[in-house]
Amino acid sequence: MVQAMLILGDCSKETLLARTTLLFLLNRFDLALESLRELDALDPLEQFGKYVRTDEQSMRHYIRARCLYTIHDADKAKDAIDIYLGNRRERLSS
Repeated sequence: MVQAMLILGDCSKETLLARTTLLFLLNRFDLALESLRELDALDPLEQFGKYVRTDEQSMRHYIRARCLYTIHDADKAKDAIDIYLGNRRERLSS
């Protein structure tokens, strides 16, 4: 269904997120990362100032971290895990 939506020209954030999630669940980590790059170009994750991270943003950070870890890109995986955990790491260690 997601592929059909893309073929029909629906390149919305929701469709790209669905494709990314499916690729991740199918263990196609390289393709999931590529899909995340497309999604980030359409809907960047970076926000400045104070904001509350949405569940969708947390999921995207988690998928990126897990994909990078699984394909053994240690440096990028560490950075992605740090971003995913954010200030939770400090709360977990106290």
